[in-house]
Amino acid sequence: MLVRATSLGLRFLLAIYLARYLGLYATGVYGILTGVSGIVPAVLGFGVSYFVNRDVVELPRDRAYLLIRDRTLFNMVVAALAWLLGLGLLAIFQPKLPDHFAIMALIVTLEFLCFDLHVALINVGRPVLSNFLLFIRSASWIPLFIALGIHDADDRTLAMLLYCWLGALLINIPLHFVVLHDVDFDVLRRARVAWRPLLEHASRAPPFYINDLAATGQIYLDRFIVLNVMGVTATGLYTLNWQLTHGVYIVTATATIQMALPKLIDARQRTGMTGWRDVMIAEGSRATALAAALSVVASLVALVALPLMGFGGFATDVPFFLLMVATTLIKPLGDLTNAGLYSLRFDRRLVAINLGGIVGSAILGVTATYFLGLIGIGLAAFASQAIVIAIRLQQFSQEGSRS
Repeated sequence: MLVRATSLGLRFLLAIYLARYLGLYATGVYGILTGVSGIVPAVLGFGVSYFVNRDVVELPRDRAYLLIRDRTLFNMVVAALAWLLGLGLLAIFQPKLPDHFAIMALIVTLEFLCFDLHVALINVGRPVLSNFLLFIRSASWIPLFIALGIHDADDRTLAMLLYCWLGALLINIPLHFVVLHDVDFDVLRRARVAWRPLLEHASRAPPFYINDLAATGQIYLDRFIVLNVMGVTATGLYTLNWQLTHGVYIVTATATIQMALPKLIDARQRTGMTGWRDVMIAEGSRATALAAALSVVASLVALVALPLMGFGGFATDVPFFLLMVATTLIKPLGDLTNAGLYSLRFDRRLVAINLGGIVGSAILGVTATYFLGLIGIGLAAFASQAIVIAIRLQQFSQEGSRS
């Protein structure tokens, strides 16, 4: 929790720095790039992680590391093919590309390779180490970028931001080999890659691939709706508010929900639905209490402390900010109910609910944003999350009645 809070604090500081010195347009570009980096692992994952992440929880650690290695090599092959396809399309259509497109594409590729490693290390029982590595790649470079900008105003550019971000990623990847002391890398190097199970997962993954896209879309879809309906500058204002409120959600999820899946699976196997339900209630209560406390702190910082220090960016649209806070309060419960369906192997129900959720969220979000602006996307985000949670809880109630 401390590691993630530090990381998110630095990213929040970066959002304020960008908004103040580079403007909301630059903040919007940064928000779009982080959104693309978040979506690509689901797009190029082809649903394989849906099965692998659950297997990693249940396997002995040495076998789990072999599976993680195989999944990483699979991702590297997919990334190479994506680059070849992308270069071919660029050569054929020759579109006008944004500035620094190559660096952006490399950042997105490396984030894709790191994402599954991050989730897998959590599921194998290494959450602190996983979050430390996440800190290195996502936030360790921010003080350097800000310091360079303070030293020389000419370095306050998106290009410098991209170079610092890329440098941290290039450090993060080989760092895995240094800090994973319980991994026998000689065994990983000698053991044959089990391509067939991964390909078998891929062959039966289409519904779960759609689920991964839907689950990821719930996190990043809103900013792309704002981008298309209201433009890059409005996306910058959205990103500024999202960075703070999403930080509250991430810290809450890290401290509570992130480790719920292994607990739920263990409780289901040992004590049946009674123990499973106890874990759900305990984790949900802890997550709600922590999210409420952090939301109060975040609101005081955004609406009281920062304006007193001369930055009134969050006061631009207070109702929108408060809607984002309200969504943050229930978002951990959305993750917990999703993990509940996953732990019970209610795979088809999980896919159907998540797919319906993203379609409904997209329709509601576009409509509400078109008529109400940022207030609309805030209302749509809260309503969509609440409806999906209610549907999942209904599934648990029905299962409890049968048990």
